Amino acid sequence: MELPGMTIMSQSPLLADAPSSIADLVKRINDDADASVSARLGQAAANLADQRIMLAEELCARQLSIATIAARTAAEAAGEASRTKAQIARADAEAQRWEAKALADEKRITSPYGKVALAKKISTRIDYALYGMVAVGIGISALNIQRTVTTHGTADPLTWLAFGMEAMVTVPIVVTMVVASLGMRLGKSFNRKPFAIIEALLLVAAVALNVLPHALAGDLLAAIQFGSVPALLAVSVALHGFVSSLLSTWTREAAVEASREREITQLSEALAA
Repeated sequence: MELPGMTIMSQSPLLADAPSSIADLVKRINDDADASVSARLGQAAANLADQRIMLAEELCARQLSIATIAARTAAEAAGEASRTKAQIARADAEAQRWEAKALADEKRITSPYGKVALAKKISTRIDYALYGMVAVGIGISALNIQRTVTTHGTADPLTWLAFGMEAMVTVPIVVTMVVASLGMRLGKSFNRKPFAIIEALLLVAAVALNVLPHALAGDLLAAIQFGSVPALLAVSVALHGFVSSLLSTWTREAAVEASREREITQLSEALAA
């Protein structure tokens, strides 16, 4: 038996459609949930992709920075290596120059021909230096004699001729110096005693021309002052004679040694042939 109320409920359209409405509601809820989850997953995936991109960019930037630092370090190392090589090359070149100079000096010292050339070279320089000193001394001494001998002004011819008095004394001295130097260069031995006597007499005459007028007048200070130049001239002449004699001896000995070495070389070549 059915109750009246039950018949009414079963016949109500709302209750008849209730399962279908619930299913749709559940479906919509599920669809909304799926959509929400999908959206969230999509957002999470997008965020993850953005983070990966940022990490990749940061990694690339770090790698680029590391590469830049490595390139700069390599360039600095290459530059330092280049500078070191250049310094070593300069040091080697300088050492080679000094070595070449040392070998050349040793050759000049040990070789007989080098000894002859060295002696003549030094003699020439010494001659030039002493000739310059003698020339200056001659000029000063000539002026002193001119002032001592003449007192009548430039109108007197003796004023100008007085300059020749010093030349008459010192030019023969220069001639003896030149002859002594020539003998040394030619490796000739000669008796220097006559030359020494002539030079001494001429120097005494030069000192007398410069000193005697003032000494006789009682002016000792002026005599010393005017006599200093001839005294220095005498020292130059004496030094030239000593140096010429010494270098002449060395040149002859080196020439003899060179001649012996040449003869030994020729004999060795003849025996080898």
